[in-house]
Amino acid sequence: MQDDSQLKTPHKGVFEGRLEQHTCNTEAEQKESIAQVLVETLTLCGIKYWFVNSGTEWPPFMEAVSKIWAKGSEWPKIIICPHEFTATSMAHGYAMVSGDIPLVGYHGTVGTYNALGAIANAFTAHVPLLLLAGSGWITEKIKGPPAQGSRDQAAPLREYIKWDCEVKLGEQIPYIVQRALQIAKAEPPGPVYITIPNEVALMRITRINIPSPNLYVPPTTPRPDPSAIMKAAELLVKAENPVIVVDELGRRPAAVRQLMRLAELLAIPVNGALKEFGYMNFPPDHPLSVSAPLEDADVIFMIESPYPSGRLIPNPQAKYINLAIDPLYMKFYPLSGFRPANISIFADPAEALAQLYRASLRLLSKNPARRTEIGERFKRIREAHNAQVNALIKEALSVRDKKPIDRRWINYCIGLVKNEDDIILINNYGYMYQGSGRFIPGTYFGTPPSACLGWGLGAALGAKLAAPDKTVIACMGDGSYIYGNPVAAHLTSKKYNLPFLTIIYNNQGWGVPHRILLQEYPEGWAVRYGYVKALSGFEPSLDFTSICKAAGGYAETVEDPSEVQPALKRALKAVSEEGRQALLNFILSFGE
Repeated sequence: MQDDSQLKTPHKGVFEGRLEQHTCNTEAEQKESIAQVLVETLTLCGIKYWFVNSGTEWPPFMEAVSKIWAKGSEWPKIIICPHEFTATSMAHGYAMVSGDIPLVGYHGTVGTYNALGAIANAFTAHVPLLLLAGSGWITEKIKGPPAQGSRDQAAPLREYIKWDCEVKLGEQIPYIVQRALQIAKAEPPGPVYITIPNEVALMRITRINIPSPNLYVPPTTPRPDPSAIMKAAELLVKAENPVIVVDELGRRPAAVRQLMRLAELLAIPVNGALKEFGYMNFPPDHPLSVSAPLEDADVIFMIESPYPSGRLIPNPQAKYINLAIDPLYMKFYPLSGFRPANISIFADPAEALAQLYRASLRLLSKNPARRTEIGERFKRIREAHNAQVNALIKEALSVRDKKPIDRRWINYCIGLVKNEDDIILINNYGYMYQGSGRFIPGTYFGTPPSACLGWGLGAALGAKLAAPDKTVIACMGDGSYIYGNPVAAHLTSKKYNLPFLTIIYNNQGWGVPHRILLQEYPEGWAVRYGYVKALSGFEPSLDFTSICKAAGGYAETVEDPSEVQPALKRALKAVSEEGRQALLNFILSFGE
């Protein structure tokens, strides 16, 4: 009989350390169940974290994880998230910041479908996740609600996953898992979905080989075509009024740094520095971050930019360069990718931008006069940038005493108190650059393009797990906070010691529908008869601070504009020095 005193228990509280090596045996050996094969395969493949809301199909996996823990392995770490949307959003935030793929575990159909909005967020943001669910009993031995089964469990997800598979035989698991991870990592990355019927998970197996993950690596990214790079460099060097447009480059911080080098060399203004729906593609405090009109541009360089903005062809006389890892954007919504392109470069943007820099530098070395002209252009663009920043600051200072508090004043104060390496996450309504603060690549993440509300709370938890030494700030409206399952999020923060700051821009309702209603129907029925609040308001607003306090956090409601900056400092102190989660509930005007 085994001495239980020799068994190790899984690490609790803050998860420390890294996965240096895996303890599972890849040689053929006897396993207790197919579930054990799954756990060992996932561990061998480097899946460090499981974000799980378990159900009736999960006992075999729980038993298999317990066995690998008891045998001495620190991995996998199991994060219990009491809502599937929170679990998926947390996995999203972890993958987004760490670059590692986590597993998200669901209870059959009902658990999976609870997470569908969060899955759409991960897919449109190109975040790779391995989604795993039980699929109910397929024999007469029904355990659990029989109506939870479905004819095609993955069907509702297929618009927002790259691949799915139901395990039919236990021997398939090592190959299915490694194939799933290969597809999830391949550019453009995204979620994949595996289902395992209960009978298969419980099945015993004699011997099985788990192949090395080195046999299932994702394909390398395409290298830029040299002739296309040279043509693009010639256009950009000769251009009198070039403009760069970027939407999603920020998911690759290394590529942002390459863009900074190229833009500085050629003095090109960059549109799209901070995207409300996307990433920080370029530091907003950089002198070349300028909202330049595309109608006046003679060369428009679009980088990872699938979304049409304004006219599809802003200037018919301009030349267009398109650079992306997926330049046709065929996996997006139907109108994405409607971009003109005289030159379309299918390549890893970081490598392509590095080659463009070298090609442009060679051209400029032969033309000193052109380099001087570009230097003069840099000065003009820097002046335009300074003017825009000064206007933003003046705008913020003009509303510093406004009651209720103005969103622009909050944003300005956030910039004053944040460090440049703090991680900021925006969920549909929240922080936008207001002329203050410094930024570095990989520290700002906006709402995913699918814009499913509620993402920010879970994503902040995942970001903190991936970067425990950094301060994480999640900014959102009151609607996004409600949709984020705040009880589940604050509970998870307390359980796993993952403190972060939540900032609520509380406008007591749906701000965007409210503004559109007033814009489109300024003298309509809703306005004339006073139905606006009834159709988009949350009054009476809840005391959101109580939810955070119930989980041991620091929280306060702020209504006085003079208290905005002091409150931010108090909350950040609670997070960074006291190790407590914090929440600030800023009261704004209705619908602002």
